[in-house]
Parts: sequence; structure tokens; C-alpha cells
Amino acid sequence: MAGGAAARRRPLRAGQLVIVDEASMAATLPLAEIVSRASAAGARVLLVGDPDQLGAVQAGGAFGKLTRHHPDPATLTTVHRFADEWQAQASLLLRAGDASVLRAYDEHDCVTSGEREEVIEAAYRAWRADVDAGVDSIMIAADNHTVAELNERARTDLKADGKVGGREVALHDKTHASAGDRIVTRRNAHHLGVGDHKVHNGAAWDVVAARADGSLLVTPAADPTAAAISLPAAYVAADVELAYATTVHRSQGRTVDRAHAIVDSTLTRQGLYVAMSRARGANIAHVVVDDPQPDTADIGDVGSSTPTDALAVMAEILRRDGADRTARESAADANERANTVRQLANEYDTITSGDGGHVREDRRWDQRLPRLIPQEQHEQLRKDPHYEALLELMQARDGGQFNLRDLVPALLAQAPLDPDRPVQDLADRIIQNTPMSEETGGGTYIAGLIQPGWARTPDAQRALRERADRINARAAHVLATALRERQPWTRALGVPPTDPRRRAAWLQAATAVAAYRDLYAVTDGTHGDSPHMDPLGVRPISGEQETKFQATRRQIAAWRLAEARRIADEAARPDTDPAPAPDQRPEM
Repeated sequence: MAGGAAARRRPLRAGQLVIVDEASMAATLPLAEIVSRASAAGARVLLVGDPDQLGAVQAGGAFGKLTRHHPDPATLTTVHRFADEWQAQASLLLRAGDASVLRAYDEHDCVTSGEREEVIEAAYRAWRADVDAGVDSIMIAADNHTVAELNERARTDLKADGKVGGREVALHDKTHASAGDRIVTRRNAHHLGVGDHKVHNGAAWDVVAARADGSLLVTPAADPTAAAISLPAAYVAADVELAYATTVHRSQGRTVDRAHAIVDSTLTRQGLYVAMSRARGANIAHVVVDDPQPDTADIGDVGSSTPTDALAVMAEILRRDGADRTARESAADANERANTVRQLANEYDTITSGDGGHVREDRRWDQRLPRLIPQEQHEQLRKDPHYEALLELMQARDGGQFNLRDLVPALLAQAPLDPDRPVQDLADRIIQNTPMSEETGGGTYIAGLIQPGWARTPDAQRALRERADRINARAAHVLATALRERQPWTRALGVPPTDPRRRAAWLQAATAVAAYRDLYAVTDGTHGDSPHMDPLGVRPISGEQETKFQATRRQIAAWRLAEARRIADEAARPDTDPAPAPDQRPEM
């Protein structure tokens, strides 16, 4: 953005309107200069863009901050780009980071996967088939090296077909262009344009002729009948690339008929959203899975015939927020991160391991359960992927006024377990028959979610107690803030009961959900009010031990979530009698 140079060439006047398109990609300092010059001249500045798309290469975040803090920014409500209605809706869910939408892309054959070389080959062949059929198509990759390789391969094949040929001119990335090539300009140079077609960053052009002096004669790809313009040799050598493949950043602002995105784990949610929304027609994700794990767990609601690894990679990308933040916001974020459940839990684990202690992995129920119930029932439970979470639930609910050694066999005698979800069935029965209270709500678990640790020395024990207290306080703060701000995820908790005892139990359950969200940095994105948005975020999918640990905690949080909802629903029914209020109850 050359704001100062443009203003000096064409001074602003009072009453003029300066429109900054793709404002999310505007760096803060040039944007500030434009606003300053416009203000001094009595002109106005209008910023247009999508804060959930990619940000500036340099320091940015100003546009995103304005949209977050402006009381009522003007917002488009209808998506016009796509030929199919399902993609219009799916793109908004993808933008929000809602992993449930991955099912829709898979059902419409928009997801393929393989190892990197296989994926690159598949994307290229699909693109070539589009081009041979006369379809305006593009390949999108995360890195410049892959883009350059794809562009060079595409050009070589087009030359062999006789569609490209003649004198060659060198481009900035050591590739070349000839008559018949499609190129993209990388820097605004409006003085080179003709009529409505100005040379600007991201514009695609078809080469009519390559000249001996290194210049190119080109026509707009969007309007082949328009008058040709000449791109000077210096501009060509510094700011022109082949346009068959492009980086995700460069693709922002482009619109084609079909797009083939090479998706790998380096992308962020914003990058995936941009890459999967460039085409009017099909947007295909060719997902790199370099370490296939055929026995990985299901992706939950995102059921699919596609190898689970591809959806797992995409789901993990949706968790990764790459939004630009201003320097002040970044400083505030750093301070906030220092007090999150995630940070405090990491410190807790470090203190535990550094002092020679360990997490109290109480395996009593692992040993006790087989002796209490028939072997067939135990085998049925043990084969369930959520068995570890069940053991943790039983550990947390045992003791005090509840004796699970007597209760569990009685609950199992009521009816056979659901063969499709035995652990969920038994967990539901346990939760319904061991109502949470201030005495029993979280057991000994920190914030109702995290197993306590043990340390040898008094100093380390004191440090663990301090971190545990801070985790409990932080989880309560996260919940209170979410309720006060009416954050969309809290709707899944139901309406907080007014009866003191029910409210205390509801708060215990809801706090565990808030602790999980803060522990694993679950965010809802701009469109967190999506009806498909899971308050617990994307399910962890991997064979890694740490991810299995998260999956166990996630299941516990899911049960706490269901319990909060049940308590709220019961409180809303006029025919239920609340239990007597305790002497003390947690405050909001």
C-alpha cells in the first residue's frame, strides 16, 4: 500500500471518499498515513474487507480491532460468490472455525488426501483437467517453493501442447513467461492501466507478446477483448509471477471457476477459509497427510468416508487462529495467556514433575470395576474409546455421600447397556444419580476437570496449592465473563437456575466446561452463534498420548455440559421441587 506516494501524486480534497479494499491485509503504518492525510484534507476513509481473512504481511491488525470494537460495523449478510447455495453456507461455518462443516465438503467430493507428493500430483492433474476443459482454474499452496514448482510444470506442459511459446521473459522468481502464459501482477501501478483495467496487486493477465527488452504486452484475464497494455521490463522482472498456481495470501481477492488448494498443517483457520473460497464452483481441498494413521478415532460429528486423517488435519487447522492483532492487543493477549487455565496447568505439571512428584493417577476403579460387575459388561465398557473418561468420572463422584461400589451394580441392573454407546449410557446413569453439590461437585479434581498432583517438598506442595486455587479462580472468571457477555457457547448450558442449591450444582458443572475451553483455547470465531458450533470445540483426533489425554478431559467436560443442561431443564419445569438451599453457595 503506497498511501503516501499516491496522495502526493493526487492530493486529496475535502469531501472525497477514500476506499481501502481488502483492508484486513493493510499494514498499520501505511493505513495510519492514509487516514492522517485524509483527515487533514477533510476527506473520509472507508475500510472494506473481511477480518476473518488473512492479515498484513507487515505489522497489522488495525482493521480487525476496529471491527471488534466498533459498536455496529456495516456487515454484508448475503454471500454472492458461489454457484451452489451449500457452499455459501459452508463457507461461513468454515470462516467461524466450525468443524462440523467438513462433512459437507466431504459429501460433495471436495476433500482428497495423501502424502505430500501424491497430493501435489492429484491437485495438478485436477487443475490440468479443468484447463483442458476450458475451465478457469487455479492451484493454491501455502509456500512459494510449491507454487513455483507447480507454475513451472504447468508452463512446461502448456508449451509442449503448443499453447505457450515464442520469446521468453524472466520473472522475479526465476520462472519465465511467453505469449499464451497467464500471469499475475504483484504491485499496484495504476498509471499502467487502460480504462477500467488498472495494474494492481493480484490482477491476472494473459500475455499477448514478450518483447526483446523484457516487457510484456498483456490483456486482462477477466476481459480478453479489452485493449492490451504494456508492462515495463523493470516491473516484469520485479513484480510479475505466473498465475497457474499461487500462494494462499496471493489468492485472496481472486475469483475463478474452480480452485484446488493444497492443504497442510502450516495453514491457519484464516488461510484455509481463503483457500477454500476462491471459486464460484468447486473448491477442492487436497490434504497432505504425511503420517497416515488408519486406526485414528472418529472425528465425532464429522462422519465421513474420506480417510479420517484428512479431516483431522483440517479440523486442527480450524483450531489455529492466525488473526492479526495490534501491538496493544498482543500485549494484552500475552498478559491474558499468563493467567489462563492452559498456562497455569502447564506450570502445575512442571512443578509436579520437577519436584519428583507425579499426577495422582488413582487406578482404584480400573481394578475395582471388574470385581463389581459381570465380565461381559466390563469387556463391553473397556472396549469403548471413552473408558478412561468413565474411570475418571467414577473417581471424581465416589466418596462423600455417594458409594459407587453399591450404586454402579444397581445402576447396571436397571437395564442392559446401550450396545452402541455403553460408556455414555453408564455415565448418564451415574451423573443422574450422583447430583453435584458444593461438597461433591468436583470431587478432588481442580475446577472439576484436572487431576491433582503430588509433590515431595513443602515449597512445591504450596506452589501446587497456589496454582490449583488460581485455576479454580480462572475457570470461575471465564464462566462469569461468558455469562455476562452472553457468549454463544453458554446457550448450551441452559438458563442458570435461580434456586440456590440447583444454581450451585449448575455452576459446578458449567465451571468445568469453562475450564476445558480455557485449557485448550477453544474459540467460537466470528460466527460463534452457529447452531452446529460445539461448545467444546473440535474433537482431538490422533494416536498421540497427549491428544488421548485431551480426549479424556473432553469427554468429562461433555458430561459436565450435559449435566448443566439437565439441571437447568429440571429447574425450568414447574413440577419439580428444588432441594433445600445450602448454607453457602458460590457467587457469580
